[in-house]
Amino acid sequence: MSVEYVKTEDDLPPVAVVEKPRWTPAKIVLWVVIALIAGAGWSMIAFVRGEELSASWFVAAAVG
Repeated sequence: MSVEYVKTEDDLPPVAVVEKPRWTPAKIVLWVVIALIAGAGWSMIAFVRGEELSASWFVAAAVG
């Protein structure tokens, strides 16, 4: 995480700290895996119920 110090004057200590969160490759991979597992879960629900996979299931997976 990147940190930026906010100063009012150079000879005084910082008055605030602004944290800038970063997307690391590990975080991106983690969220992609979570999304794929969630999508597979919604697909399994549709198959178990005997329904076809349709756009409405993908919308439900994206929202839910």
